Amino acid sequence: MTQQTTQHQLTPEEVEAIKAMRQQHSRVDKIRTALNGVDPMLLIGLGLLVGLVWTVSTITQIRTSEALILGGQKIPVDVQWGVLLQPWQLITGTAPITMTMSWCYGWIIEVLTLIWSFALEHAKVELLKTNKILGSIYSTVTMLLLGLNGWADYNSSPGNDPLVQALIAGAVGLMVTTGLPVALVLLKAGFAKMKQG
Repeated sequence: MTQQTTQHQLTPEEVEAIKAMRQQHSRVDKIRTALNGVDPMLLIGLGLLVGLVWTVSTITQIRTSEALILGGQKIPVDVQWGVLLQPWQLITGTAPITMTMSWCYGWIIEVLTLIWSFALEHAKVELLKTNKILGSIYSTVTMLLLGLNGWADYNSSPGNDPLVQALIAGAVGLMVTTGLPVALVLLKAGFAKMKQG
C-alpha cells in the first residue's frame, strides 16, 4: 500500500477538536486558567500592593543612583517621597544646583529600566531604522549600565554582610524592573474578572 492510501482523512469535527486542544494549551489560556479561581478583589489588592512596593523600590534605587554620583555613601533606609518631584524640579530649574547631575543620573537609570521592562524590542527596532550601530549595541550598553548601577544598589544597601547586601540589591533591582508590568497585569486581570461578573 502506498502512504497516501493508509492516511486517514480527518473529519471537520476532528479538526475542530485538535484546534480546541491546541488553544487550550496556549500560554494565555494557562494564565487565564490559573487566575480563574482567584477572587478579583484579591488580584486588584495584590496589583496595588505590587505597585506600591515597585514605587518604594524605584525611589530607593533612584536614591542609590544619586549616592553613587555623590561619592558612593550609604543612604538612609527611609523612603523619601520627594524623589518623585525631582523630574519637575529639574524641568522647572528649581532643583538644587549641587544635586542636578545626581538627580539626572538617577532618573536616566529609571527611564532605561522602564524601557527594559516595557519596550526594549520596540526601542531596538526603531533605533536600527535610524542608526544601525546604536540599534545593534543598545541592549548591551544599557544592560551594562543597569548592571553597573546594581553595584550602586549593592554598595548602598544596609548591613555589613555582602550576602545580605547582594540579596537586597537583587530584590530591589528585580522589583524595579518587573514590578510595574506585574502590577498592571494583576490589576487588568482583576478588573476584567469584575467586569465579567
